[in-house]
Amino acid sequence: MAEKNSRQPAVPGHDRIFNVIGVTILVLSLIVTFYPLLWMVMNSFKTNSEIITSPLKFPTQFSLEVFKVAWERANFDTALVSSLKNSAAVVVLTLVTGSLAGFAFARNRFPGDKFILRVLVLSIIVSAQLVMIPLFFVVRDLKIYDTLWSTIFSTTALNLPICIYLFQGFFKEIPYEIEESAMIDGCGRLRFYYRFIIPLSKPIAATVIIFSALWSWNEYLLALTFLKSNPIRTIPLQLQNFFGRWSTQYDQLFAALSISIVPLLIIYVFLQKAFIKGMTAGAVKF
Repeated sequence: MAEKNSRQPAVPGHDRIFNVIGVTILVLSLIVTFYPLLWMVMNSFKTNSEIITSPLKFPTQFSLEVFKVAWERANFDTALVSSLKNSAAVVVLTLVTGSLAGFAFARNRFPGDKFILRVLVLSIIVSAQLVMIPLFFVVRDLKIYDTLWSTIFSTTALNLPICIYLFQGFFKEIPYEIEESAMIDGCGRLRFYYRFIIPLSKPIAATVIIFSALWSWNEYLLALTFLKSNPIRTIPLQLQNFFGRWSTQYDQLFAALSISIVPLLIIYVFLQKAFIKGMTAGAVKF
């Protein structure tokens, strides 16, 4: 018996090697992901010549003056307000329409429901460039050209397929017994939706909020096509001010980029736990 026990494999040693490999991969992934952000912030404190001659070195001095210059040159007073309005409207519209459509696909059965859902999922691969020409005519006919509504509606429409898919995957995991009990007590479908479904869908809602906010905040092509007036131009459009015909003010550009990512970082910090939970809960087959 003692000889038999002595021949057992050293499982703890294998686990230790596996853990070391896993931690190493995680650390490398963190460096690859975080370093571009650190590099951008670090170069915002350098001069143009320092960025060109030594882009990987730390700055020799730290001054916030470049952030002030970048703020004024990019006209962030109005651009920040426009971007916040645009992103907030896109998030609200995506949450409302995406959750209602996801609820319909997850809890109802109607002819062609699976086919329609699969078509919606396939439409995720359709980029804005492919639909830009028909989308331009739609915006023109609705008479919302050169208004924030043009980018709000367009970005929401492009966001909806993936958000509907996430919502319906999450709603399918909610036990039907809860709905049946609510129906027996006289609760209608709409009341069940906002009294039970909405409170239970906080994780997937956080995922959709971050996803929609990130997409709308960084949207450039739609804004470039539909927004012409300076008072409503968003931050991605105002970043063009740092690119000249003969030169580019890289220090001011990096400072403006560092300012522009602050709202997204704040949103992610507050919603990161629910975001991760929502991504795993919504990733189910249909």
